[in-house]
Amino acid sequence: MSINKTIDQIVDAFIPEMRKISQTHESEEQKERHYKAWLRATLQKFADDVRKIAAHDKETDADGAT
Repeated sequence: MSINKTIDQIVDAFIPEMRKISQTHESEEQKERHYKAWLRATLQKFADDVRKIAAHDKETDADGAT
């Protein structure tokens, strides 16, 4: 999957997820922790995916050079 497509998916998921969290019956502090946790987990998965793509591209480039 392309990086731009993945970014679009994160952007599309952001507002509904934040809205869902904001409608919970939690304190503002708990909501903020949930916002941060969701964003952190989402960005970590994105970073992991980017690393996998980069490693695959590097392997592909090395295979082509032989």
